[in-house]
Amino acid sequence: KDGKLTKEEFEDLYLKLRAEKDPGSTWNKTVKPTAGGVDRFITKTTDNTDSNASNVEQKQEAQGPYHSVLVEERVWTANWLNQFLADDAHLNLRTNPIDSQDPQGLYKRCQDGILLCKLINIAVPKTIDERAINLNLSKQDIFRQSENLELAINSARGIGCKVVNIHPG
Repeated sequence: KDGKLTKEEFEDLYLKLRAEKDPGSTWNKTVKPTAGGVDRFITKTTDNTDSNASNVEQKQEAQGPYHSVLVEERVWTANWLNQFLADDAHLNLRTNPIDSQDPQGLYKRCQDGILLCKLINIAVPKTIDERAINLNLSKQDIFRQSENLELAINSARGIGCKVVNIHPG
């Protein structure tokens, strides 16, 4: 026409553009469930046009969005923990280091909560009394592992860390 929109045309255009740009309307297109609801890690290169593009590990959950971790960050963190806590008798990282090349290595070592409790004590010494940490756990001792994890989470809050997305609700 004459380059002007009527009120109805504007409303139609607005609704169309809003639907295209609204992340809620594209949720089911961007989040793809995994087979059987199993979590998995996918390694890919970011869409960065920079020559220093990083590899990204993406954990895809069945009903949720991707959780991304840079490979370099995971490797650096595992190596740093191996060096910094090498002499800790309970972690035994000198003889049994965290495998920085295993995408799950760091996370497996955090499962029992001992490493996390030790990390809290690095940040603020004597936050957690070492006697309160359940040590020498078997993989089946889930109750004591949960106690350690709860101790680490509460201690992290206690020293001022913002803890999010840990518990439901």
